[in-house]
Amino acid sequence: GEGSTEERNEDPATNGTVLSGTDSRHVSITLGSGTAALYVDGSLLTDDPYSLTPKDVVGANMFLGESQYSVDAEFDGRLDEVAGFDRALSATELADN
Repeated sequence: GEGSTEERNEDPATNGTVLSGTDSRHVSITLGSGTAALYVDGSLLTDDPYSLTPKDVVGANMFLGESQYSVDAEFDGRLDEVAGFDRALSATELADN
């Protein structure tokens, strides 16, 4: 059912950071080698163990800015220049994109 992230087997990789304000941010998430890494404005915010890979979720419900769970808040902002890759990019590659 719908409930806490633990009940849904999710582990938000935010390190407690909340992005606020109206300034544009460059946010990147990489999944690879058993790790999920979150970068904000080119700086690594957090990297945590993560068992899924992008190919594990292909064909599943994948959302940007909203969730399949009604209890989750929707993203209140704009998405621009969304890109997907078939591998985890390095920090240098992220900075170049």
